Amino acid sequence: MKHYTLIKLMLALVLVPLADIAWSSTSRPTPYHANNKDQCNAGTYYMADNKLCYYALTGHYVPTAGMTDDIPCPKGKYQPNFGATECLNAQPGHFVSREGRPRHMPCDLGKYQDKSGASRCKKAPPGYFVSGPGARSPEECPVNTFSMGQGATGCTKCSAGYGTNGKTGSTSRSDCEEIQYTSPEDYYHGHGHGAPGTGGKKGNSPHKCKPGKNWKTKKQACK
Repeated sequence: MKHYTLIKLMLALVLVPLADIAWSSTSRPTPYHANNKDQCNAGTYYMADNKLCYYALTGHYVPTAGMTDDIPCPKGKYQPNFGATECLNAQPGHFVSREGRPRHMPCDLGKYQDKSGASRCKKAPPGYFVSGPGARSPEECPVNTFSMGQGATGCTKCSAGYGTNGKTGSTSRSDCEEIQYTSPEDYYHGHGHGAPGTGGKKGNSPHKCKPGKNWKTKKQACK
């Protein structure tokens, strides 16, 4: 048992990522003397070689008095403090994928988590997207857009002149149908160019029918 505590601390520093070390802002409290393990309170554990009670490391806990080691927090839980008696659930929008972690991590782009205590995040389903980290739910693709696969970080716009007919959450390019514009002006703004039968030459307007022609919605042209 001699030097066991020192070896354990050295291993902990090797295994904990530098980001976690930088994130911890407090130092481990000084251990206190005890004649036996029963004198060590919850949150601390007993080392017989030097008769000291050591505070549980971050990412660990000691639930009861009289223990001889601290316990790493399981996946889905974390503990940022020394001397803890329990671990904390990862909050929605976060996850803990490994044991013994001092913090939870935000879900990546394209993923979300709506529950606490998660060990991983869920991919956004088709028709939805997640554009920022730490999302608790995915967002539905807006009108005239779609997303086909899982884990989308954004939605794809329908081609000019096509739309989803007011539908949100579209999952395929086939949901984009040709828009039936009710005026040459709407057609122009939707396509970026004038409809058949509108002006287009110098001095004429591409969003108005030529003189003597009227807009025909079914034909999508001025006749």
